[in-house]
Amino acid sequence: QTAEQLAHLYSQVKDWNKTREWAQKAKQLGGNAADLDKLLAYVNSQSGDFGAIARDAQAAIEAAEKAGRRPEEADLLRLSDALRRTGNNAGQAAVLERLVSYYPKQEYWAIVLGRIQSKPGFSGRLTFDVMRLRRETKTLETAEDYVEMTQLALQNGQAAEAKAVIDEGFARGIVGKGAEAERQKRLQALAAQKANDAPRDLAKAEAESSGDANALVRIGMAYTGLGQFDKGIALIQQGIAKGGHKHVDDARLHLGIAYLRAGNKTKANEAFRGVKGTDGAADLARLWTRV
Repeated sequence: QTAEQLAHLYSQVKDWNKTREWAQKAKQLGGNAADLDKLLAYVNSQSGDFGAIARDAQAAIEAAEKAGRRPEEADLLRLSDALRRTGNNAGQAAVLERLVSYYPKQEYWAIVLGRIQSKPGFSGRLTFDVMRLRRETKTLETAEDYVEMTQLALQNGQAAEAKAVIDEGFARGIVGKGAEAERQKRLQALAAQKANDAPRDLAKAEAESSGDANALVRIGMAYTGLGQFDKGIALIQQGIAKGGHKHVDDARLHLGIAYLRAGNKTKANEAFRGVKGTDGAADLARLWTRV
């Protein structure tokens, strides 16, 4: 108790070295670890020692995980901020991913998904898949988001998904207002018509695919959008086995999403773990396992 009192007294006169010294002694003597950790974090922030903040926060996180407890949200945020301030961008990205695993708040997901697209080497072809994850994490927030995703879904032959997206935007009261309302209503009508025609169109596309690997994966995903999960997953697997993909990791990513749609998270994570590469597909797959 005396050591704790001394630590707090030294903090009041801003003697950070003495505060740290006595706070650490108090911890060793069995003082209130949670309160002392907060005091040490404050001391480190005041002294600008972000390396020390990172070490303290990391130790607290590891101790919680080792004990089978969820780390404190504040410790994860402290570590993220300290790593950012010390220029450790890769380390901060990893911490943010742990943060959304333990505390899946929309604002944290928005940060993580915003960063992934600015990562060097990220491929623009994965924009639609980023938006799929944004929709899953409820971070589609504007009419422009919903319109863009609907258009991308239609361009990628995912009619049922396009309809579900634009309908969600209208249901949330985000889409269908203002100067663009009429255009958005026409887009909704188009998506509804395409979704209505999808069973016929997919059957025709499947018959004409000639076993093309990319077409099989695309058609399979479209079937899962219609709720025909077994058929869709089988076609995606057939496409992967066929080979000849320009981007086979995209197909594995879509297989994982298809399994999630079917409610099989175990199989989904198996598929996601098989996604490799440095163009963003592996990053997205890893994030899907944290949803």
